[in-house]
Amino acid sequence: MNLQRYFLFLLVIPFLFACDEQDSWEKQPDAVRGIVFHLTEEPFDGETLQTTKSTGEFSRVEHLIVTEDGEAVPNIKSTYLPDSRKIFAEGLQVGDYKLLVLAVMGDETQDQATVHPISSIHDTWLTFPENLQRPLEAEYFYAQIPFSVSLNSNGQEESSLSEVSLKRIIGKISFDFSYNNDYVRTAVTELTMDASNTRFYTSFSANQEYSGQSDGSLQIQSLLEKKELLFMPVVGQESTGTIEMSKLHHTDQESKQQYSFRIHIQPNRNEQVNTVLSCDDDQDGTVFATARAYEESEHYSILSDSESKEVYYDASQRSFRINQPLQVRIDENAMLHTRFYSVRPVKGMTIYARISQYSSEWLKFAYYEEIPMLGDALLPIPFMSRDVIYYTESGKRVKIPRQETFTNSQIEFKLVSDDPYWKMIEQIKVNWYLSFASYGGDPDAPDGQPAGNWRGVRPVHIREYIAYFTNVAYMWELPECEQTMHDYVAANGEFHDDANRPVPVSTIMTKFRSMSSFKLGLIKPGAVAGLGGIGVYGLAQYILNYHYSNTYYCSLAFHELGHCMGYGHSSSFTYGPWAESVMNHFYVNNIHRFPIDSWEYLRSRENPNLYNP
Repeated sequence: MNLQRYFLFLLVIPFLFACDEQDSWEKQPDAVRGIVFHLTEEPFDGETLQTTKSTGEFSRVEHLIVTEDGEAVPNIKSTYLPDSRKIFAEGLQVGDYKLLVLAVMGDETQDQATVHPISSIHDTWLTFPENLQRPLEAEYFYAQIPFSVSLNSNGQEESSLSEVSLKRIIGKISFDFSYNNDYVRTAVTELTMDASNTRFYTSFSANQEYSGQSDGSLQIQSLLEKKELLFMPVVGQESTGTIEMSKLHHTDQESKQQYSFRIHIQPNRNEQVNTVLSCDDDQDGTVFATARAYEESEHYSILSDSESKEVYYDASQRSFRINQPLQVRIDENAMLHTRFYSVRPVKGMTIYARISQYSSEWLKFAYYEEIPMLGDALLPIPFMSRDVIYYTESGKRVKIPRQETFTNSQIEFKLVSDDPYWKMIEQIKVNWYLSFASYGGDPDAPDGQPAGNWRGVRPVHIREYIAYFTNVAYMWELPECEQTMHDYVAANGEFHDDANRPVPVSTIMTKFRSMSSFKLGLIKPGAVAGLGGIGVYGLAQYILNYHYSNTYYCSLAFHELGHCMGYGHSSSFTYGPWAESVMNHFYVNNIHRFPIDSWEYLRSRENPNLYNP
């Protein structure tokens, strides 16, 4: 029994030693005797490695060493180590051979590719399904390189080949598009390639022969994001394909246009397809500000939390009239400049222009799919670079030649939009001028550096002021607002001034509209909640945060408007019913009807830039 166990132990020892030896041979490449081949990939023909974008490292490498007649060399060991990109071979005798390598970058399973085992240079090594209906996801490389083995002075094997350069067995199509009108480019909604009936090889053998062919059922490919496509070479000399462009127009129409191109895909070549996408809109002079055009423009959000106090306290940079929140001008570089003092966006804004030098009619000068809240943007004007055609409101064509210079003095604007929000803005008749002031405070200080009753107003407060004044100005144009004051008078008697003289509702309406400007600041918490006078207006932070829903806080806001109309504390317009029971309740009860109908547009209560308290 003991003898049997000893005999079995002896049988197991060689097997364990063989496994250990193999593991050691594969894990110690630099210490192994034999031949070493280092793999590198070549760029696409005519390119450099820096310009050729590949999918990364080799994910799979297969290789075979064959004799001169193409059959696998027997009784040798070889392996590929991915960390060093090296093939190690041991056991080769002096003589002439060929190294065959097939490498993959990417996941060949996404291409339904099959890598076949081979034992001869005549075997099929790689195949794709005939009904693969899309470009390849992975890249496939190949090398067939002859080499010889000799013995050096130390009696060790030495190869004539050390660096193995792999080329792609596939090709690439790179699409490049140019436009005669850049506003056409940014209006494109889809670009597709159709290469139906194009046949691609589906099989590749170890001796670099292509065979088989796809069935011609290639899916239409989007080129909007991905403009480089990988394919096996085309069967025959070349094939043809079409590119279809779908684009928007500022008249809300969508159109399609087709362009033809030739396909000639060869191994390791980047086939460039350069297409000028000319169309009927090439001469259109309208600034067509699609979402993409706006995003690509020089744009930003004004009155953001990060904006400098030197900017928002400077009335030349940050001020506006409440009934003209969208400012349009030609800047010093002849760019179209829009700035929007609104805490809601507006969709579908048309800017008409009258350029008397060329037409007495209004021209469709610009169209914005959307102007974002507090958006500030500069967009190029087409006639500064080429001759253009505009259409008037009546449908006439007006040609304007390329301009060398252009200024605000040569143009006037009008704004048209069907956006329901903009329709409310258009109803505002008062033209109060709003600007912003520190009144001695410092918004960069943690507490606003109070100066008397004031502290530094910050953008978070200014945005709420815009919301509040937009609502109040709109509210004043509602017939129900005036009627509410008449109803109060009918039930309770006239409103009165500080001398207890009656003030008719018509006088209130006129006085309210005749206020010309407000320099807005922020009141520190303490003895007063607000301050108001001719051209001066300030509220505490908590009022600005809750003017939408709190009738008491809202009465404080109207109290200060009473002062701005010229009334004191003995009148009905401050501590009296106008502010404390009529206007404040009308504002809160009708907030759902106002342009800024919810605190959630700004969510200022949650803003970390508020003062505490």
